[in-house]
Amino acid sequence: MTTPKLALIPSAYKESKVYSPLPINGDGDFTFTRTTEATRVNKDGLIETVGNNIPRLDYLDGSCPSLLLEPSRTNLITYSSEVNEGNITDFTSGTGLPPDLLSETDLAPDGSFTACEWRFNVGSGITTSDISTINNNYYTDGNVDYTMSVYLYAELDNTQIYIRAAGSNYTLKTLNAGWNRVQVTDTSTSTSSSWSIGLIQGLSGGTINSNVTVKVWGLQVEEGSDVTSYIPTNGSIVTRAVDVCTLDTTNLDLSSITETFTDNSTNVITVIPSTYSVSEGKIAKIIGE
Repeated sequence: MTTPKLALIPSAYKESKVYSPLPINGDGDFTFTRTTEATRVNKDGLIETVGNNIPRLDYLDGSCPSLLLEPSRTNLITYSSEVNEGNITDFTSGTGLPPDLLSETDLAPDGSFTACEWRFNVGSGITTSDISTINNNYYTDGNVDYTMSVYLYAELDNTQIYIRAAGSNYTLKTLNAGWNRVQVTDTSTSTSSSWSIGLIQGLSGGTINSNVTVKVWGLQVEEGSDVTSYIPTNGSIVTRAVDVCTLDTTNLDLSSITETFTDNSTNVITVIPSTYSVSEGKIAKIIGE
């Protein structure tokens, strides 16, 4: 097996720099830029914010970190964590009463007490078709994909919700007990769309439960067909800048660079540019030969 000339295993970094164990003279150290703050999942499993130009070593996919590189995205939800502050419309179809969306006092995925408790209030004659819904509008471009994501805490396995990002159709999701990040992608049909989350009264096996409670936190709607890391907002939309990670290869004499992602997929580069830009994604390692 050929000894690598370049090896990046995400571990050591500082502002604007990601260090490579090989080569030991520093020629393999990467330059990193991002002109805004961004979030990552730290080794304790909590979402945390890091500053401008700080590389993100993300632990979402396991005990070993990945180098998280993402495109620029904007969260169009103006109150991402203080959900009850966002002029939310709530209603219940069928015989139930409008839901209670209580003030933010519950423990959230970032370790703060900013999650809102969402209670399904019931009237008489509740059936499994009754839905308690919270929603709001946001501005969109027509015929463009938008992805909505939200963190929901369920007390029971098989708690069912509907979720909608921009289109007219709801997607059914089933929550496990604990925190779940759920997402859905829709295509907008106008310049004003709405997101919705609908809590279904029927739970596991269709059993009716008159005291359904779900905690809500981390609302995000972003233009694109995939979900990216959480972008906190507090009263206005927020844009996270693109992550850019590059390497000057002129002193390395490389014939190939293999990028390996956390899902074990790879990208092999055989035409080596003088300035190599790392691909977007969750980078587990980079080997150059």
